[in-house]
Amino acid sequence: MTSEEANTNDEFTKQTQAFVQWLTESRGYKISPKVKVHDYRSQGQGRGLIAVEDIAEGEDLFTIPRDRVIAIDSDAEGSGALVQRVPELADGTLDEWSALILYLMYHASKGEAFKPYFDVIPAHFSTPMFWDEGEAEQLLQGSTLVEKIGRAEAEAGFRENILPVVEKYKDTVFDGVDVSVDAFHRVGSLIMSYSFDVDRIKAGSSEDKDDENAKEEDQASADENEDEVPGDEEEHEELIIEEEFSDDEDDDGPVKAMVPLADTLNAHSQLCNAHLEQEDDGSLVMRATAAIPAGGQIYNTYGDFPNSDLLRRYGYTELGGTASDLVEITVNDLVDAVVAHAPAPANKFAEPATRESTLQLVQLLADWEEGVMEIVDDSYDVERTTAGVPSTELLSLVNFLVLALVRSKDLKAFRRALKRNGGADEEKLTKKLVKTLVKHAATGKLTFREAVPVWRAIFESRIGKYAQSVQDECKRRAATKNELETDSLTQVVVGAREAMATEVLVGEVDILRSGLAWVDSALSDVPSVDEFEFPSASVAPAGSKRKLGYNSKAQTKKSKRS
Repeated sequence: MTSEEANTNDEFTKQTQAFVQWLTESRGYKISPKVKVHDYRSQGQGRGLIAVEDIAEGEDLFTIPRDRVIAIDSDAEGSGALVQRVPELADGTLDEWSALILYLMYHASKGEAFKPYFDVIPAHFSTPMFWDEGEAEQLLQGSTLVEKIGRAEAEAGFRENILPVVEKYKDTVFDGVDVSVDAFHRVGSLIMSYSFDVDRIKAGSSEDKDDENAKEEDQASADENEDEVPGDEEEHEELIIEEEFSDDEDDDGPVKAMVPLADTLNAHSQLCNAHLEQEDDGSLVMRATAAIPAGGQIYNTYGDFPNSDLLRRYGYTELGGTASDLVEITVNDLVDAVVAHAPAPANKFAEPATRESTLQLVQLLADWEEGVMEIVDDSYDVERTTAGVPSTELLSLVNFLVLALVRSKDLKAFRRALKRNGGADEEKLTKKLVKTLVKHAATGKLTFREAVPVWRAIFESRIGKYAQSVQDECKRRAATKNELETDSLTQVVVGAREAMATEVLVGEVDILRSGLAWVDSALSDVPSVDEFEFPSASVAPAGSKRKLGYNSKAQTKKSKRS
């Protein structure tokens, strides 16, 4: 070890010790002697929490007073509280996300109260938000993740929401505070990766009275030792982290908060053995959800996220993918496949499908689906858990498009009858048609053999959007899957952008390959679209009892009888 490395390790250890001391002496944390903050840098995981003794399931690892998390509603210490100086932080002018960003930007520059915390949290992030645009497009080629990074949208929100407040108080509050767009992205990513949702502090509760006494004690301690300045805010993070906030916030809903130490735990969907819970008195408890042996790392989880979201939100991926991996197929993907590969209409006089006419059919289904199922969407998830089998919604849409194109003449007859009958009959029949499509799709099987080339085109064209090297890696892993060690599937991939991107892309291609296998396995005994029967309706004229059918075969028999 070089002297430089030794100095770095020494500084790392000192900062960790100062952080833990700050938690217990200034923040009121109660930490079990069975756990401690550990250096996991050799595994690419920074700090984490380790069990130093055996821990039983259900044991409390540490407890945090609710008013000691870093949140807007816990910023109430004395006349110097930031929310009193900048009321826009709490009066609804700023949404919760923007308010916490500005709050932390201020304290990152000026807040000595939180210095031990800021010393141990990351100063740099690996999320695609910090990649060059060209690099992101190259490394994530084929994935819709590129379209979700949202850097431009985030910066627009910064300029429209946060900067006007900064400008208003630039001389009295924010002088000397780093309010650059780079600082905005750093703090925003910090909240994205580390924040929790916690219940609000209830005004007038007995907890508040205890909080006031605690704050008086903190102030007395600060008077005795000027070097220790207790902070008013603390951090809290919820296991499933939401990155979006409504402008119309629920006064009784949770608040976004930072929760030091709770956010020190590393996360893994398969290794999670602890969970942050909120007690009836408002306090937060990190509790073991499984037995943890001495020497074992203590893991939290962000929730059921695919690798693409783990990379976008938190800057890491899990080797071999997560159980929640998925790939998106957009409406444009399937419209292109339908136009290029749907069979020609049975009516030789019908116009061939175009993008415009196919999109009109998509809109028609959107009009008819109301009250049955929301089928039409901008995109559809094909999930790892279904082994590539499309969702009921996606199956229903493709089935409808193939039906509408191949049986265009019958569809027109059906629509003409709807107009003649009108009213309740029209709604009843359209719902019946949609319900029939959904019923077939819910089986997860191919409904019409005429849809086979469309499905094959959907999956093959999506696979073709990924680099050949990614496709080859997916095939290589599939061929050697049984040779992988079980332990390797619990590892995380951090730091190296190309490696993290590869985990995302290979997982997506693998799902698409499973989709192709689903098509191949379902080719036998698939009925023809000609066998589908359109619903029948009563003819509108009063006194008429004749039924009007729209099945093509029924119409053929009728014409023969005449």
